[in-house]
Amino acid sequence: MKKKIRRQFMVVTTLAIAATLFIISILCYDLFRAQVFEELKTIAHVVLYTNGNDVEAISGFVEEYSQSGRDDIHIMLIDRDDNVLADSKADTTAMEEAYYVDTPIDENILLRVSTNSTNLYRVCLKAVLLIWIVVVVLWIACMLLANVLTSNIIKPIEEMAEDIGKKDTGWSYEELQPIMETIRKQHEDILYSAQIRQEFTANVSHELKTPLTSISGYSELIEAGMTKDEDTRRFAGEIHKNANRLLSLINDTLELSKLDTLSGEMQMEPVDLYELAKTCVGMLELNAKKRGVTILVEGTKAYVNGSRQMLEEVIYNLCDNAIRYNKENGHVTVCVENRMDTVVFRVIDTGIGIPKEHQERVFERFYRVDKSRSKSTGGTGLGLAIVKHIVAIHGAELELQSEEHIGSTITVTFKKNDREKI
Repeated sequence: MKKKIRRQFMVVTTLAIAATLFIISILCYDLFRAQVFEELKTIAHVVLYTNGNDVEAISGFVEEYSQSGRDDIHIMLIDRDDNVLADSKADTTAMEEAYYVDTPIDENILLRVSTNSTNLYRVCLKAVLLIWIVVVVLWIACMLLANVLTSNIIKPIEEMAEDIGKKDTGWSYEELQPIMETIRKQHEDILYSAQIRQEFTANVSHELKTPLTSISGYSELIEAGMTKDEDTRRFAGEIHKNANRLLSLINDTLELSKLDTLSGEMQMEPVDLYELAKTCVGMLELNAKKRGVTILVEGTKAYVNGSRQMLEEVIYNLCDNAIRYNKENGHVTVCVENRMDTVVFRVIDTGIGIPKEHQERVFERFYRVDKSRSKSTGGTGLGLAIVKHIVAIHGAELELQSEEHIGSTITVTFKKNDREKI
């Protein structure tokens, strides 16, 4: 009985597998055939799209293709009587072409793209062995579990497609949760980046519009001859001031754009922050005197590995802000400390300070605590955003401490590499 049952089981299994192989082979053949025709149509479309309906141009293309060395695709120009006008193959007798697509160029000429199918059955036969093994192993399991597993796998994806921000999908497979969290996080980052860029574009447009409006208004009055000599001089000064503001906005915007798209490794070199600080302070001393502010540098030589130009921009912007938003007879102290594992750069001022509710946002683009004061002092609202970008690029830490009406301290802490440690 065992042998009979086993024999019957083997017969049924063999018939089932044979039927499965037969059906899959037909499906594979139809799929391959459809794919071949789609590829031939695509090639014909590309040839016509590239050369138009110009028979001479297409003939030239066929000639060039014949010299490319490819023999899997056969391209011909023929007339309605099957006379060959151009052929990509010198010898077509060895090519058994089962598939071809004819595309009319005009009333008398066709573009024929063809290929052979000698490998079709060979490919199918190679797949039979693998299909046999897979069918035997998975036949019963797939029939019972395919629908259930498919539903369970697709369910959370469908729920995420409906609401990508939804976190509780009620799904029990923890292995794919990190992937879905990554997708969700990337989606949130994309939305955030788009929002930031949109806000930045709107802010740039607004900031550029103000000085341009002033320049346009003053210049129109002068051009119309509606000003007196003293007014003309004053208006020219306003035009000059707004033009300088416009240039500053454009330069800072370009700098931020460059930092946003910075890719690859920067040109790094050892930079002495103390010497760089003295250079920047020297450039700002005249401006500080005009505003009645005293500025000095303290500390010792301290080397960090970075971009000299970028670090100079950080120091200059921080010192310029400390002067710009200081009080009359105020002080700015620039400190450079060379510690065991870090180099600390600090700018301390006795200025107007920053209220606590604004301190987290002062490094945002175009964010101003006092908009009227910022514009009157010539600030663009981008200096601290540039500082934040450069500090991040150098892997340093940025810290702000400020108290309204007392002053602010901005600290940048650079890590030393092993060669710089002492």
